[in-house]
Amino acid sequence: MRKPQAHDALGMVSGCGAVREKSKAEPPNGITEEVETPEGSEILGGLEESMPNSPSEDFGVLIQLKQKFEEIPLIKYLNEVPERFPLVVMLISFSIIAVWDHQRGLILWRNYATTGVFGVLLLVAVFWSGRMMIPPLALWLGYFAFILHFGGGSLGAADKGLGPFCWGDMQPGQGLCADGINGMYHVHPLWDRLTHGVGGVALSYGFAVSFKRLSTHFSANLSRPMIFWLAFGVSMSGMAVFEVYEFFGRMFFLTTDQGGYVNTAGDLISDLVGSTAGAYLGITMDKWQVLWEGSSQRPLPIIVQLTQSFIIPMTTCAFIAIADLLIFGGMVMGRDYDSLGMFLTAATT
Repeated sequence: MRKPQAHDALGMVSGCGAVREKSKAEPPNGITEEVETPEGSEILGGLEESMPNSPSEDFGVLIQLKQKFEEIPLIKYLNEVPERFPLVVMLISFSIIAVWDHQRGLILWRNYATTGVFGVLLLVAVFWSGRMMIPPLALWLGYFAFILHFGGGSLGAADKGLGPFCWGDMQPGQGLCADGINGMYHVHPLWDRLTHGVGGVALSYGFAVSFKRLSTHFSANLSRPMIFWLAFGVSMSGMAVFEVYEFFGRMFFLTTDQGGYVNTAGDLISDLVGSTAGAYLGITMDKWQVLWEGSSQRPLPIIVQLTQSFIIPMTTCAFIAIADLLIFGGMVMGRDYDSLGMFLTAATT
């Protein structure tokens, strides 16, 4: 009787026979016969063992690496308070930009970045303990706005030539290539609008969240409209004060001209849009307990009264400047940057 030959899967694929070895098998009729099994099965088994890990296994490895990273003492310390990590990133980034600008002789943007460093140190003093419970998103938005400002301006050159990222035949406006002392502000007119808009969102969102917590802490029961108004007003006023800061920079240093009347009034429009959006996001996105749905408590807490004494004149002046540009074409201010700067300065007093 002829012995049946077992098919060799590896041999069928390759078209050639494989070395076989004998083994025992039990056929259906109960007669024990010797059959040949392919040695290639051992090869296939080895191939299966050497196959790459599945996506789920790779994901598990990433989770383990993340856990080990979070166990590093410094990272563990920073994660104890969510606000700490963005604050550290801000401090390091602005310091690097300040040093970089100093080495290239870009004094204007070195001063801006240095001011940012001191501003972050002030935020560290307020938020490092975590007692204010500010969502990190507000700080990350602020960081993004300042990177647009400091980073965008720093892409220029002190000698008004091409910036450091103008490689080969690149022209200003291509990629990160910029020229002039104001960098991206010089080659992209919308860069200034974007920076002010994002800054308004960050500031307004952060203050909306802050006033929610203050309302709970002082049992003030501030209403939604009141929190919206306070956040919007503080943001709009803060951005207007920044325009005053730029105005005085031009007066005293003569190198910080930010574009004149139309540019400054246009910045206020961007601030208006950003502040409105940020206040709305702060009311709707932040899940801090339940907002008081009734009227605000009377009398208002002293901190709210003091805040309103600052934001009412500032926002009023900002609205007048915006209306002058959009409705009267700058007739009230005579389309004069100095007049607008002094008008906003008067509001701060």
